[in-house]
Amino acid sequence: MTGWREVAQQWGRAPAVLPDPAPVDLAAGYRAMVAASAPFRAGTRYQALPDVRFRADDGVIRAPGGLLPGEHDRTLDGYFDRLETDLGQGCLLTVEQPLMTDFALWSVVRDWLARLWREVGWPSLPVVSELAVGDRITDRGGLAGEPTHDVLTWVLHGTLRVALQDGTAGPQPTLTVPAGQLAYWPGTHSYADTYADRCMLLRLRVPTDPRLAFGAVKDLLAETMQAQRDGDEVPYLPISAGTVAEPIAAIAQQLGEQVQAPELTRALRVQLGKRRSAAGLEPVPAPRWPVELTASDWIRRTAEVLPVPDPPDRTVWAVNGYGLPLAGAVTDRILAELPLGRPVRVGELCAAIGAGDQSARVITLLRALHRLYVVELEARGV
Repeated sequence: MTGWREVAQQWGRAPAVLPDPAPVDLAAGYRAMVAASAPFRAGTRYQALPDVRFRADDGVIRAPGGLLPGEHDRTLDGYFDRLETDLGQGCLLTVEQPLMTDFALWSVVRDWLARLWREVGWPSLPVVSELAVGDRITDRGGLAGEPTHDVLTWVLHGTLRVALQDGTAGPQPTLTVPAGQLAYWPGTHSYADTYADRCMLLRLRVPTDPRLAFGAVKDLLAETMQAQRDGDEVPYLPISAGTVAEPIAAIAQQLGEQVQAPELTRALRVQLGKRRSAAGLEPVPAPRWPVELTASDWIRRTAEVLPVPDPPDRTVWAVNGYGLPLAGAVTDRILAELPLGRPVRVGELCAAIGAGDQSARVITLLRALHRLYVVELEARGV
């Protein structure tokens, strides 16, 4: 896949259709949609990720149940064949944030994005992922409100037509995107999608509106302050003209103090490091189950580690969207003895860094790195 080079050349300029097969293949993408749909087949879930939505020609179906794909729908075509019988009209299934459930899918998309960001700059806000399948239907949701994101859309199957609007009075472009092609348009454009030929797509939306950055800082401040005020309530008060309710005034004062506090800068720095290690693709997959490691086992590092300074005496390792707070110079030596891609015996690594009686702590760290998909267990020792 070399499409990221063409996207880098086009970035921020104008809409384009580029030759680039998706990082996610049709079968894997469809399996991810089936897995995300499983809880929703039993009923509607609110404020849950991944978020699954289904609509037909006559509107949104709030509880689609059996209209969602299940394990018995083994292929995309098989699923659409069933919908022809059960529904008999145009339809669209959308799954927002499907990659968070599958590290393998998430990591290949993250790696594609990382190559692009090295050319155009790293995003400071999360990138939203979406998988969708639809046929004989037009979705005008992208026309609602002002455009706020650059958009990357790979067509895995079928055909997608995108009617773009940039708010000017001149002619507006329409992109026709067949399977195996990538459509890009900058965040100056609203859009309407028409799905045909049993279309399936992978879409990434990259934040560009500066108002979104304000919202991100506001949310971080709110989370930090709420943690400090856990259990507080805002009471009902008799308020006369010209006064400010004391609880509200206290929150305002705390907000001013929090903005000036060095902890906010630290939190933003660590957050950005974690986002950089995820190439902006958030939420990230959950850690996997822990495994036991012994000195005779072989491991191999498969992911980049981004050290983020965390004064006065710590470093946070940003890895696959997570942050591991560490202290001590030994951590630098561990990285030096764990080069990307080379199998290393755990006991030999401990000896090389002079861990001595601290070897158990080093192995605990290696187990944490395994949980976060940074190292793989290459072979069990004998």
